[in-house]
Amino acid sequence: MKKSIKQMENIHHAGNRHFIITVGKKVYFESYGKLIAIVNDGKITLNRHYWDYSQTTAAYRNRFLGMTTKEIKRNIATGTIKLRTMDSRILVDLHQA
Repeated sequence: MKKSIKQMENIHHAGNRHFIITVGKKVYFESYGKLIAIVNDGKITLNRHYWDYSQTTAAYRNRFLGMTTKEIKRNIATGTIKLRTMDSRILVDLHQA
């Protein structure tokens, strides 16, 4: 299965710690070593504990999803975007595979 890891361009000198990892049809967003979001066949799942962790994470998450925080919250409320606990250890496997 084809895999790619792309570092996101900096926003406000926030550092180089934001990655988009694509494996097949799944796209993962990583911020500061935490798994923040998974997009699988157009369906978005956010990490319940880290999706809105900081302003920096929110800025990159919004860029990744192409939505504002207000839109994301509305989609969570309607169930279009799911929240779940995600184990960031999956990132180790994704980076090493």
